[in-house]
Amino acid sequence: MSQFAFLKDEFPDIFAHAARAENFAHSDPRAAAFYGRLALETAVNWLFRHDRTLKDPFEPTLAAHLAEPTFRALVGQTVSAGQAAACLREFFHVAYWLARTYARGAKPPADAAFRIEALPRLGAGCLR
Repeated sequence: MSQFAFLKDEFPDIFAHAARAENFAHSDPRAAAFYGRLALETAVNWLFRHDRTLKDPFEPTLAAHLAEPTFRALVGQTVSAGQAAACLREFFHVAYWLARTYARGAKPPADAAFRIEALPRLGAGCLR
């Protein structure tokens, strides 16, 4: 049984995408990520169609919907620093593999590791 079964009756489209993401989590992670994003996009689009307090964004993309001020006011701060760090850690693994596999010049050292404690505080060192 899907962990997303609570969506099935009232939100069947969202459920279908979430359940597919769940089913692919171990066998095809890229497909799981695709269907997870599709589930999110479908849920956000549902909100904008049904919640009259939300104003349509300047363009019909997921990013524009998520950035729309009425949406941000409705959902509040949805990503914690820990979640952001976890996403960065996972991207580090992808980036490390990319550079080790395809870089023509210097490659990252074999013992390179992501360290959450090395993340800058308060935007220090941000690229401008």
